[in-house]
Amino acid sequence: NTTRARFEFTVDDESATTTCLLNIEEGQACLSGDEFVADQGNNELRMRAVDPAGNVGYSRTHKWYVDSLAPAVTITAGPDDPTSQVQAQFEFVVDDPTADVKCSLNGSTYLLCTTGEGLEAKEGQNNFRVQATDPYGNIGYSRLYEWYLDSVGPAITITSGPENPSTTKESIFEFTTNDPTATYSCILNDREAVACETGDQFVAEEGENSFYIIGRDQLGNEGRSDNYDWFVDTEAPTVTITSGPNELTNHPVAVFEFQSPSDPEAT
Repeated sequence: NTTRARFEFTVDDESATTTCLLNIEEGQACLSGDEFVADQGNNELRMRAVDPAGNVGYSRTHKWYVDSLAPAVTITAGPDDPTSQVQAQFEFVVDDPTADVKCSLNGSTYLLCTTGEGLEAKEGQNNFRVQATDPYGNIGYSRLYEWYLDSVGPAITITSGPENPSTTKESIFEFTTNDPTATYSCILNDREAVACETGDQFVAEEGENSFYIIGRDQLGNEGRSDNYDWFVDTEAPTVTITSGPNELTNHPVAVFEFQSPSDPEAT
């Protein structure tokens, strides 16, 4: 895989002069150990020796093939940047079909790979490198592809809500999130989700209620808050007097009995 070619030879007549002819170049005097610059591809070196009397020895020939050009790899397809997809697929082409191609993900050891293979990326910044080596040991330049993986939805925390139990149906919720660019939907009980922001007010139902929030970031990843559960009671208890003194009585102590059927726990 080098164009530099060094030849050593012996001649049985020390007084003879040796001429070397490389490919189609003109012959030139040469000595054992001389170096020549060969061409890419097929090469041929011919030698002959001539003694002082003009006797010409048989021409000797040496043939060899030179490939010092490294194969080139071009990445033609890769994951979006940024992306929410953990599986990353790459496609690439090599200008030498005989070359071995090796890939490295995030600084890992280069391993043999083929175009179209899938790799599992890590959360955050990722890098992919690919390079080719031909049968002559020429190593091509490593090609780099970088992208960012975000496969986690926004984190949502409800920081404020109605008292539990509550005597009003009007309920205000406040929440925090680690992704201010995301969009948020709020779900109260079994109602349809509605777009919402922190501080929005909702009208709850009498009795048990449940509220939660779903966030969706720009890559489509979803996050969900914990449920916020509370009880609403806006109805005052009713009292029924079940017994008391006669309307006309001579007893100075009046005893009354009553009950609250709508709310037995009322005081």
